[in-house]
Amino acid sequence: MKSTQEQVAAIMASALVTEVPLRWKSASRMPGGSRRSKYKGSGQEFFELSEYREGDDARLINWHASAKSTTETLYKTVRIESRQAYFCALVDVSPTMDFGTKRVTKRFLAAELLGSIVGCAKKLHDKLAFTAYSSTKVESFFKVTSANKISYPAIASVLENKPSYAPPANGLAQALTTLPRIRSLVFIVSDFMNMSEADWKALHNAGVFHDVVCFYVQDIRERELPIVPWPGCPYTLKDPYGNTTTIWNDRCKAPLGLGKLRGLLPFGIGNNYVKYAENFRQHESTIIARLAKCNCQRVVISTEEGDAAIPKLIDVFKNHVS
Repeated sequence: MKSTQEQVAAIMASALVTEVPLRWKSASRMPGGSRRSKYKGSGQEFFELSEYREGDDARLINWHASAKSTTETLYKTVRIESRQAYFCALVDVSPTMDFGTKRVTKRFLAAELLGSIVGCAKKLHDKLAFTAYSSTKVESFFKVTSANKISYPAIASVLENKPSYAPPANGLAQALTTLPRIRSLVFIVSDFMNMSEADWKALHNAGVFHDVVCFYVQDIRERELPIVPWPGCPYTLKDPYGNTTTIWNDRCKAPLGLGKLRGLLPFGIGNNYVKYAENFRQHESTIIARLAKCNCQRVVISTEEGDAAIPKLIDVFKNHVS
């Protein structure tokens, strides 16, 4: 079993690192990497002193610098607008995120996605805020700071923070209150299984002001039952409460076929795997529709994808976000 430090190092080594083009800025006062532009305006960042000329705004005169001049020259302050963006990552660490049957759990997938978010923030020296939340509350919060400083503690928090299960009680709504009061690029990583109506309302409000990208993480066993040797194999499902439910799995490759064996099976068996898949499709379509109403970009990523998910991330980070 790898230590948390080793896991974080592996995640960051494989993280996607690319520029995130934005047509807007967060009006930060801090240097913004290559996104910074020398637009001369009334921004908050000092650029240079230049000679005051007739017709210039008198409010720009730097009286302190002018008084020091030995040539009796009036100087004005020229400022630039920063092109830096604020990144905010909100990651669901509820117990439902511990489910996973292929490659990794949804929790580890969330940590991988966070690694790519951090990597892209590092690319242009953008600032990053991080919040880990459960179904009931904010579990950990790191205010806006350098992506370099926040990378390890944020990813480690996702891997290690495992709260006990509790019914949904506005956890995401509380996490959204940690967002900056300036327009930001917000990433939410969740399976969206722990949403209350207050959460949906808060997400809608956030989507109006911020640019919100929702990574909807899934596992293949949530979408479909496994193939079994013969129809009628029991398949046990366990919910976050610890309760178990056994269903008759009729998804098989039996040579005789389900039709010939139907009379030998317990009552009620027949296309259970079809019903199971259809139930999840309905659940998924409901989640995606509600995310769309919240003005959020939606990206569905499954635990088994691995490197196959990279094109999706590139599409998000380079084409859709603006």
